[in-house]
Amino acid sequence: MEKCFFRFFVVAYTEKLTKDKRPMRASFTELRKEILKIIEESAQPLMAKDVLTKLEPQPNLSTIYRALDFLCRKGLVKSVSFSSDANYYFSAKKGHAHFLYCKGCSEIQVFDQCFADKIQKNIEHEFDYKITDHFFYFSGICDDCRHRMVDL
Repeated sequence: MEKCFFRFFVVAYTEKLTKDKRPMRASFTELRKEILKIIEESAQPLMAKDVLTKLEPQPNLSTIYRALDFLCRKGLVKSVSFSSDANYYFSAKKGHAHFLYCKGCSEIQVFDQCFADKIQKNIEHEFDYKITDHFFYFSGICDDCRHRMVDL
């Protein structure tokens, strides 16, 4: 008799806790959908503050960062950090990505030439590793910045 009562109490208490708490899975809110759309439509990777300027009304920047983190964890968005502390976000739909980053003006150019396929099989074999994705970036100085350096 005591075991039945104890089991009932534990089940009833667990159900109460479950009902009182929000669901464990995060929801795909309208704001997250809008942020994803902004990133997917952008030709360039965007910083969080760039995303913020495209939203109306504008939420807090911390809300943008939480939404971007959610989208990254869901595999919908990827991020890259060039030589600065800022993360740049781009759509995961586009597959692997390749960038040129200017150290002078922080301009980012996207390019489509992919040479990874040529070395991927060798890397997988040598390191016993299955590569599922990649992105490359080269950093340097763009033509405009080089000309400004010469003019000084």
